[in-house]
Amino acid sequence: METLAPVPGWVGPTIAVSLVVIALAFVAIAAFALAALAALRDATREGRALAATLRAEAEQLVKLSRGVRRRVRRGVLGAEERMGDLAALYDVVAREVEETALGAAATLRDARTGRGMIGRLRRLLVPRR
Repeated sequence: METLAPVPGWVGPTIAVSLVVIALAFVAIAAFALAALAALRDATREGRALAATLRAEAEQLVKLSRGVRRRVRRGVLGAEERMGDLAALYDVVAREVEETALGAAATLRDARTGRGMIGRLRRLLVPRR
């Protein structure tokens, strides 16, 4: 059988130091992972708070938009109603003006031809030639 060669004295301490360095690296990685998880947890909390704020703002905007649309719709309906009333008033005024103009024209024609009240008075008061 073969005999094993003796192990140098520096191998044991070197392996021990290497294991300590590896263990410290794992501890550093774990600490970094925990810090990253804590930062992620904080970011998630802030993200949720921001999302809640944005949701509340969006709901307020929707509510405001509905109110504005409702008021605009009411205003349009009121304006349409007023326009209908104005059109009816215009028709009445136009008829009245037309009738007044026709009456005035007829009165002037009667006055010119002497068939009206003034013509009768004139015939009574002014002698004929």
